[in-house]
Amino acid sequence: MHYKPQLPDESVNVTSNNFFVEAFKLLVGLVVVLILSYALLMFVIGVGIDHLSIDHEKKIHKMLAQKIDRNQSKEEHYLQSIVDDLNRCAKLPYNLEVSISSSSQVNAMALIGGRIIVTQGMLDAIQNENELSFVLGHEMAHFKHRDHLKGMSSGIVLTLFSIFLGNNSSTILNQLLEMEQMHYSKKQESHADRFGVDMLMCRYNTTVGSSDLFARMTQEDQWSDFMLTHPNFSKRVKKIENYIVQKGLNQKGESVPLQF
Repeated sequence: MHYKPQLPDESVNVTSNNFFVEAFKLLVGLVVVLILSYALLMFVIGVGIDHLSIDHEKKIHKMLAQKIDRNQSKEEHYLQSIVDDLNRCAKLPYNLEVSISSSSQVNAMALIGGRIIVTQGMLDAIQNENELSFVLGHEMAHFKHRDHLKGMSSGIVLTLFSIFLGNNSSTILNQLLEMEQMHYSKKQESHADRFGVDMLMCRYNTTVGSSDLFARMTQEDQWSDFMLTHPNFSKRVKKIENYIVQKGLNQKGESVPLQF
């Protein structure tokens, strides 16, 4: 028997699997791993936040930011008096401090350690004390639900994922993670709106002014509801009105003029 050498078949190095199918499987697998990792990290962080004491939160605040050592302005003192009064209703375990930012953006935020920041743009948009109390009550809700910590923690997680995925923040994976965080924020904001209504009822015995600011802002609402971190303003107004009706809260009364 004689051995006859032969050249290998031309298809010896060619896979029988479709390249695009394999690439799709790898992409789907990567997405699933990232989403599961994100969910696991958020779960672990959530458990940690649930067990984080107020004292430890204040210590973290001191490490992350310098305390503003200055006298409050007349406007800040006014806002502080409203927050102190609202906190008799909310009974939050914080020594809440209010500061006014010179930013022209219409915004307010709750920061770690018990600080509330209200922008000058927000104050310019507000027309009466009821609206102001609702905004402050809304921010106080974030402390009650520990949203300010959850938001900071999820932001850290998203930043870590962005670093892992590269600098291109417009990638599909980054967009998926960011959209999930937006949905989470919408739920937080809706809960905070309801809490703000409750604070109005406690302080004024009326819900007058609870949705007026958002009703005015609907005229400028030109963005897709799905891509906003805050709920769509028109939907926000409807949810507030439905909440008031469902709880049978007082809708009559006069708004209180601003004192600045």
